[in-house]
Amino acid sequence: MQARLRYGVEYQGAMHYDVDLRLPMVADSIAAIDEVGADSNLLFNLALTARCLTKLGDMPAEAITTDFLSANLVDDDFELLIDMRNALKKKRINAKNASPTTAKPSSSSAATV
Repeated sequence: MQARLRYGVEYQGAMHYDVDLRLPMVADSIAAIDEVGADSNLLFNLALTARCLTKLGDMPAEAITTDFLSANLVDDDFELLIDMRNALKKKRINAKNASPTTAKPSSSSAATV
């Protein structure tokens, strides 16, 4: 999912606003817990977000880390990323619900009165 940060982040003297975020998987959650522990929900979500950002302006992917985001991301932009993650999850649910329904199989026995 693509979006544009309101405040952006500065990296190597340039501002970066365009982001692309993918849906987090269980492996991302495990890696985030391994990195920051499970004591702080905010820190866990930041580490998870760092793993799921596939684009942050023109920054190289290896520069998008929990430490970098912690020091450079405005809290309102972080909330936008959390909202994006939730929208991706909702979209996945909606995609499942949008599949065609199947009719109930007909019964081979005759109806009773």
